[in-house]
Amino acid sequence: VYYHGNKPSRAMDHRVQLYKLLANIGCHVFAFDYRSYADSSVAELTEEGLVMDGVAAYDYVKSRTGPGTAVLLWGHSLGTGVASSVAASLCSRGGKQHCADGLVIHSGFTDLLHAVLDSKMAMNMRWVPWFEPLIAAALSSRKLQLNTRSSISRVSCPVLILHAQDDVVIPLQHARLLQSTA
Repeated sequence: VYYHGNKPSRAMDHRVQLYKLLANIGCHVFAFDYRSYADSSVAELTEEGLVMDGVAAYDYVKSRTGPGTAVLLWGHSLGTGVASSVAASLCSRGGKQHCADGLVIHSGFTDLLHAVLDSKMAMNMRWVPWFEPLIAAALSSRKLQLNTRSSISRVSCPVLILHAQDDVVIPLQHARLLQSTA
């Protein structure tokens, strides 16, 4: 189950290329758009809603796979916060049998606030005393924390962290912090 990044659609070319690559090695990819993204229904964008949608996508795939078929959660960028929260939610259902078979964190971040604060656009504003509280308040008002670090500490499935050293969107330090938690 593929949880995409912040760009507006599961059908963006770089995502389709990844799906094709995975298909070429024998994987089936189920990709969906979050609420209010692309051709999905318009709804309030909250973490609770994203996770609810993500769990529903997992349950849909799981109900249509045969016994012994591994179902992995693959989150990219923003999707790592969603996929890790989904993985934690699944594991909280009780017992390892409810967990996903694995979690891939691809260009992940520790939490949404620090992903924003560590972005190149925000770096020029971090010195302003009101900037961090403003961003924190904006995310809080939308109920969007996406704390990947906290979520992966609550999963019992294997976690694979993939991150480019020269990632220009999310600094490598996020992956290192996630690795120390997983």
